[in-house]
Amino acid sequence: MSSVVEGPCYGTSISTSVFLITSDGRTLRLPIPSSSPKDPLNWDAAKRRLVLGNLFFFAMLAVMQLQSLGVLVPVMAIDYLPQGISILTFTPMASSSLVFVGFSQFMWIPLSLAIGRRPVFLLANVLLAVGSIYAAVSPNFYHHVVAQSIQSLGLMLIDLTFIHERIMVISIFWSVGGAISNAMIAVVPRIDNLFHSWRGFYYVLFLLALLSSLVAFFLCPETYFHRPALAFDSRVLVQSTAERVMIYENWTEAGVQKALPALPVTMAELRADELKIWGLDIPDRWSRMGAIYPQILLLLLNPLVFWVMILNALATTGILAFDLSYGVLLLSPPYSLSIDKVALIKLACAAGSLATFPIAGLLNSKITRRLATRNGGRQSVEYYLPSFILPVITGFLAQFLYGLAAQRKMHYSLIFVAYGMMYFSFISLYTCNSLWAVEAFPCFAAASLTVVMGISYILPFALSFVIKPWTASVGQLSMHATLGGLILGVGSIGIPIAIFGKQWRAAILKRYGNMQGGALRPQ
Repeated sequence: MSSVVEGPCYGTSISTSVFLITSDGRTLRLPIPSSSPKDPLNWDAAKRRLVLGNLFFFAMLAVMQLQSLGVLVPVMAIDYLPQGISILTFTPMASSSLVFVGFSQFMWIPLSLAIGRRPVFLLANVLLAVGSIYAAVSPNFYHHVVAQSIQSLGLMLIDLTFIHERIMVISIFWSVGGAISNAMIAVVPRIDNLFHSWRGFYYVLFLLALLSSLVAFFLCPETYFHRPALAFDSRVLVQSTAERVMIYENWTEAGVQKALPALPVTMAELRADELKIWGLDIPDRWSRMGAIYPQILLLLLNPLVFWVMILNALATTGILAFDLSYGVLLLSPPYSLSIDKVALIKLACAAGSLATFPIAGLLNSKITRRLATRNGGRQSVEYYLPSFILPVITGFLAQFLYGLAAQRKMHYSLIFVAYGMMYFSFISLYTCNSLWAVEAFPCFAAASLTVVMGISYILPFALSFVIKPWTASVGQLSMHATLGGLILGVGSIGIPIAIFGKQWRAAILKRYGNMQGGALRPQ
């Protein structure tokens, strides 16, 4: 067996693309599914959709918890400001869940490689429920901060999709999930009115998280599956940790033993096995988990990952800057809107989120397929770069428009439009950056997601402490225009990456491509 940290991820040559489309136009279904009923790629469509639906539902609840800040801050301040919490302390501390979301990525994603996806996902659901009920009954501000932090967990599950499906699935995950969660946030004031307190939102969130936990336990089996080598057309196909397929003439050349036929199992035995929380057989599980962290340090210095990490963080900061200001802005003169009307800004977010699917999903899928066809059927991660253009430009324009409308007290509809535009940019960039993190360096996929998603929350939390003083010093227009300029500037780094990125990736993979601790399924 090869080393946990090092192994032949790419065979004898370094490949920066994957053969995905045949000469007659057929799309290959990679990774190649096995015949095992435990292989998620071998599940029927209904079962896969059910599991994906539960993941979407959980993600929507997590987004609701994070994105409800702008609606809840003004009414929570009524309770907490008399406790001696200044507004400059309250605002960034109320976003403390961001830093816990960020740091959790550095634990839960590696842990999912050691113990499997199911235990981590179940734990995430339970902690979301516990955090929600704790927030609902929290006696003071600092207890509420702890409650928010408990809810914040993330999980990476790519196991349910073929490579060619990931653009569409990740796009739906972010766009549809973001749209529904924001539409639900728009009715938060009505929930609060029903309960006569902002705590009513957390009671409802607790019930939904409890439902998600039950569905996850009974209907979401383990998705981690190690696919064995396959005999095909008198040859041996071995699927690497990087999801590449290597072809050998015989089992000796492949360096693996032919797998024994799986013993038949009854439906009852399979169902009992799917309900297990613990017990997945992963050799050297803790060594595999520990092998990710050296890769994380390496990726922090990798310009091709550092770029999307900072871009993701700036997109999150852009949304956070809106969340920390629009509530107070629209409740104050000259707008003086009711909290019910202020919450309707989330419908603009829902519209912006939905708009990402035809752009980041459908259009991106067609562009990458067309470019791969022109390249002899080989798909390269650089084909995702055109999909960065529109969200980067939109993010810049959204920040400028919001700052202009807020500073000059223009009609509040422009603030709604700016927020919808920024949310389009935010969701589109998260979709593109997630795809880039997984496929730019497949041997480092888990470590890359950890870095990109983790820093994307930690850095905005740090910046949340300076947004209010920065705005007070230079004004809304200057602050938001500068933030938009940073999004545009960092996004423009995609231009040299489009030109030289493939060579840079090849050089990095040639030197470090045998490190496999951060692969999706380390051998």
